[in-house]
Amino acid sequence: MRIQPALVAIFTVVVSTAAFGQASQSSPRRGVTASANDQGVRIQGNTDIQAKQENVTAIAGGQGNEARNTAGAIKGDTEIQGNTRIKASQKNMAADAFGKNNISVNEAGVVGGKGPGVAKRTKIQGNTQIAAKQEDGMACASGEGNETRNTAGVIKGAQIQGNTKIDAAQKKICANARGTGNLSANASGQIGGN
Repeated sequence: MRIQPALVAIFTVVVSTAAFGQASQSSPRRGVTASANDQGVRIQGNTDIQAKQENVTAIAGGQGNEARNTAGAIKGDTEIQGNTRIKASQKNMAADAFGKNNISVNEAGVVGGKGPGVAKRTKIQGNTQIAAKQEDGMACASGEGNETRNTAGVIKGAQIQGNTKIDAAQKKICANARGTGNLSANASGQIGGN
């Protein structure tokens, strides 16, 4: 018997600073807080996120695995003072993780968040513009302790003073890690992290 899992998601997200303000007032668990000392997000300025995903699949199995697809996001442990505009698009992306302690990620336009090599808070003072696009993609992880990534425009663990513009695109990409203790990554426009 053959099972073929498929998740088809087409959605467009437009987020404004009003939405972030409401999230911080209603629930601190959403990742948006009012304190710079928290692990959440603090934004002072205008924020515009336009994200689109098409035919997106994320599958995780086994123990301690993670598979995710992210188009446009401002993740925790981030402080921004200035205007932020993220326009992210992914087309036919798939993330797959099986085995033990595996991570498989597709991300298009992301500011902040924790990850490998990211030990400090992302802090931006200035205007930020990220235009990120990935076309076909695919990230796989199998075995033990493996990690695969596809990233397009990502700022993680960086301290930036001034205006930042990232215009990143990847067309037909693949990251594949099999075996034990492997890392496989594709990155187009990335500041910080590894």
